[in-house]
Amino acid sequence: MLASIPYWVQYVMKIDPMYEMVILIAFLLASVISAPFWIYIARKYGNRVGYICGTGGTATFLILTLFIRNFPLVIFGFVLIGFSMGATWSLIYATFSDVIDEIVIKTGKREEGIYYGFRTFIGRFSIVIQAITFGIIHPLTLFDPKATSQPIQAQWGINIGMFAVPAIFYFIGFVFMWKIYDLKSQKVLINKQKLNKLNL
Repeated sequence: MLASIPYWVQYVMKIDPMYEMVILIAFLLASVISAPFWIYIARKYGNRVGYICGTGGTATFLILTLFIRNFPLVIFGFVLIGFSMGATWSLIYATFSDVIDEIVIKTGKREEGIYYGFRTFIGRFSIVIQAITFGIIHPLTLFDPKATSQPIQAQWGINIGMFAVPAIFYFIGFVFMWKIYDLKSQKVLINKQKLNKLNL
């Protein structure tokens, strides 16, 4: 999403490039300001619930913002995206810690380094996905990097790469957290008690 903003501002919204900074500031401020809210949700209902709300909300707001063409209104869309995305940014390490505790109980070993390495690899792999997305969508939609304006299909290509593709990945995250991730508050508490007994 962030890598597509310069294209989106110039070719889709067709507004002054200075507004790119306004959009980014609104997005980042919303993410930071939302942190206490998501921490409160996680403490009250568990990291799983906070993460489900964050991933589901981000996917929803990305799709909604995809169809906004009015500049002042689009800032509101980015604020909502930033607010919901703040959940994943705020809770990622707490949630990961719950996973590590579960693994330690099952294996009886502390090997966090392996899992941190795997998480870092997946995080870096997003850069590859970004390049693949641009490499496929832009040529297919006839995007011309030398042109001062783009045909409507190229504009939609920018929109898809900026909003729809991230929304798909966030929705996948939502489904995984909802269907597969079973570390609810009660189970996390039991795991911590087990770790205390094991002195691990």
